Amino acid sequence: MTSDDKNLVIAGLGPHTKRIYIQILKSLDIYPKLIIDIESARDSVKKFLRTHHINCDLYFVPDKNKDLRRLSEVDKCNILNLLNKNRINKAIISTEPKAHVAYAEFFLQQKITVLMDKPVTAIKNACFEDKSAQLIYKEYKHLRDLSIVNDAPLVIQSQRRYHSGYIFIRELIKDNLLKYGVPITHIDIYHCDGQWNMPTEYLTRENHSFHHGYGKVFHSGYHFIDLMSWILTLNNLLPDKKPNCFTAIHKTIKPQDQLFHLNDSYVSLFGKEIPKLHQDNFNIMGELDSYSILQFKRNERVVTTANLNLLHSGFSRRAWPELANDVYKGNGRVRHERVNIQIGPIFNIQVHSYQSYEIKDSVYSKKETEPGGLDHFDIYIFRNSELIGGKPFEKIRVSNKNRLNRKTHMGHNEEAREKCTVDWLQGNDSENDVLKHKLSNLILSTLYRCSAKESAGKFPQIEVSL
Repeated sequence: MTSDDKNLVIAGLGPHTKRIYIQILKSLDIYPKLIIDIESARDSVKKFLRTHHINCDLYFVPDKNKDLRRLSEVDKCNILNLLNKNRINKAIISTEPKAHVAYAEFFLQQKITVLMDKPVTAIKNACFEDKSAQLIYKEYKHLRDLSIVNDAPLVIQSQRRYHSGYIFIRELIKDNLLKYGVPITHIDIYHCDGQWNMPTEYLTRENHSFHHGYGKVFHSGYHFIDLMSWILTLNNLLPDKKPNCFTAIHKTIKPQDQLFHLNDSYVSLFGKEIPKLHQDNFNIMGELDSYSILQFKRNERVVTTANLNLLHSGFSRRAWPELANDVYKGNGRVRHERVNIQIGPIFNIQVHSYQSYEIKDSVYSKKETEPGGLDHFDIYIFRNSELIGGKPFEKIRVSNKNRLNRKTHMGHNEEAREKCTVDWLQGNDSENDVLKHKLSNLILSTLYRCSAKESAGKFPQIEVSL
């Protein structure tokens, strides 16, 4: 990279930027020339920059503008002056998702290459309004087209496309699919991250929020919708079995359902009363858990049946009623991840990845790769060996050897984020280019359209052409 390649702006100095991007950039001796955030974050932004000895221009958007779907003309003018002053040619967008499109549109119009957190966009009330749910895919296409017209790459930070374990799995599936002509016939993905909110927090928290009428699907759910989409595009390698439509059925659990689950148990769990809210306060909430069945078809024939079970409400390590200072990775979140893929009767591959404690509690040892460890990631392979050869069963434990040489935790997903970021910085073709996220965003939009139908008292099923 030349010195000019290091002229970078960051929009949004939130938990993800602080924990991931700043650390990656510092390791490459790159420091932002400009940081953009909202006015209410001024003090915390300045404190962080002082602590980390980062000197750069700052611009703070008035809080009244933070939920606008496009930047105001005044903000555009002021930001453009700072972009020109610093000769900015790269932008990282890590704002609250509702602002993603506003910044991405503006930067792409200036022909600035962009790395943006998932999701591509977040639309208020997507759970309840079909028009809002459809806007998800429309906004995706808008940014995709801007990227093409302005010859400015837009890369989405969806790290499992860069995860060494999933890259291995996808290549193995590709080899078998092409060799035998059998498509992926079934895929089942389960994810739970144990994000447990106390009742009043649902109305106030902005990081992974619910009170804007969306939830898990836009949160960590995007990663697994995208993982499924990325894997299923392999079926397109078989022209006569390439899907041309899919049907989705989508059901959800809302925060008010979790309140019903726990009810008076808060006292027995925490030893004291927890502030509660009237159920009417929760009518605006997005989904806490998401359960989907999708069938991808070629005309009338089913090619692949997919199950997505995406949970916030399951196993958590939160054992305190007060909200932690670090709500991103210090408030009890632990990850359980399972994937099961069938290639008809000849081949099955599974992922099992289960944590039992948080990253903040990590002390690295070889046990980290075992079940319950932060880096646990086991691959099970089952083969119809009398037909296709090879071992009937094989277990592969994906280890992170690089972690032994690092002072801070760098798990599989963090390492994948780093690879994606460095690829983008170097101008390489990215597996996460926005052009490759079409199916992910079409599915995302469709699932929220199903939710809107359910909210209107209708059966939550939709069929979509590909």
